[in-house]
Amino acid sequence: MRWSALLVAAVALLPACESGKGPTAPPPLAIAAWFGSEPMTLDDLKGKVVILDFWNIGCPPCRKLMPHLAALYAKHKAEGLVVIGITNDEKGDLEAFLKENPAGYPIAMDTVKGGKEQTFDAYGIGGIPYVWVIARDGSLAWKGPGDELTDATVATELAKK
Repeated sequence: MRWSALLVAAVALLPACESGKGPTAPPPLAIAAWFGSEPMTLDDLKGKVVILDFWNIGCPPCRKLMPHLAALYAKHKAEGLVVIGITNDEKGDLEAFLKENPAGYPIAMDTVKGGKEQTFDAYGIGGIPYVWVIARDGSLAWKGPGDELTDATVATELAKK
């Protein structure tokens, strides 16, 4: 009988685990350099919907996602959408890549201290591309693999005032 009660409790919690919801306040960004933008903080961006795309230049799926994010940004920036690509690449490599492949949205280079990527680690990034969508109030709205981000997810957040 106890096993069935435990199973019912586990099933009741399952939707919360699968929803992509996490901490209510994403960690601050630890950025070493910005490309295509002045430095920003998440506090500066409250009132906007923010997409954080964790990526690097050696990742083909990451590069494939970039045009989609650029199109979303171009289409919705007037509605309050901000897209930030956060990479763990070296500065020289990143500068060369961006010269040949302009992103169309701000790119941020993660700060590395003691061999650890500060922003990637704070956000628990294990695989890339990985995206966080932050709601206008600064809370986490959605997170998941970059290829699972839908225009509908972004539109739903932008519709919330």
